[in-house]
Amino acid sequence: MIDRLDSLIHPSEIEPFINSLGMRPSKSIRPRLDRAQSTIPFETRPVDWYQQGLRVVDSSIRPGGYLQYAAADYYIQDSGSMLPLAMLGIKPTDWVCDLCAAPGGKASAISEALGPEGMLLANEVIASRLDVLRYTLGRTGRANYVVSNLDCESLAEILPGRFDAVLVDVPCSGQSLIGRQRQTESSFAINHVNHCAARAKRILSNALQLVRPGGRLILSTCTFSIQENEDQVAAILASYPESVSILQVGNLHHWESPIQPGCYRLWPHRDDCSGAFA
Repeated sequence: MIDRLDSLIHPSEIEPFINSLGMRPSKSIRPRLDRAQSTIPFETRPVDWYQQGLRVVDSSIRPGGYLQYAAADYYIQDSGSMLPLAMLGIKPTDWVCDLCAAPGGKASAISEALGPEGMLLANEVIASRLDVLRYTLGRTGRANYVVSNLDCESLAEILPGRFDAVLVDVPCSGQSLIGRQRQTESSFAINHVNHCAARAKRILSNALQLVRPGGRLILSTCTFSIQENEDQVAAILASYPESVSILQVGNLHHWESPIQPGCYRLWPHRDDCSGAFA
């Protein structure tokens, strides 16, 4: 089902992994930073890899049904999608580009982490997704972001080397979304995986041009295939051996990929989330 899967997890885990794909993970939220002291109206516990995130303890709770959610005290976000946030290491003065930003969950977290001298460029190439992106960013109450609707190649030509951090949450085969009924088993078809991998390679080659010297590039996906994940990182390292190096995050060591340093994976059967890569 996944090429080279046995290089990532032990053979005894394969059946539990497959069984977990159709199950919904526990719900999670990310409280708004400037309202961190607000009372969450249900019991939570921290997300292991991202302490600002919280898991909802009671599975019957609907986090979107409370006044606190309407007032933007927290954002509903799968805990797996918090993995790249843990890697970004945002400083208040950073200039950050979220290259594939809609629907805005990660972009809103970046905006909240930046100070008044920092800036977020939230870019989304699909025009029909801009409204939800603007809505999500508007809920932060911040004015430190700009929304753009440009192809990654055009953006790289306009703003080369301008960003301290670039997040590339590439469009992918979405294999981890089956449990949330947002994807089907066709996401594992090799032709689909190869198509997504080729698209990701193009996007990443342009994203790299946006990063200033000394800056950082974070690739993230919601899929399990090695072609869309570790192979992409290996290709960048091979293409730019003198100018690109691996970023390893010490407190994420537990989730590091066994086949590529600097890559981190979450699994639905291990980590009670949909699954993620960064």
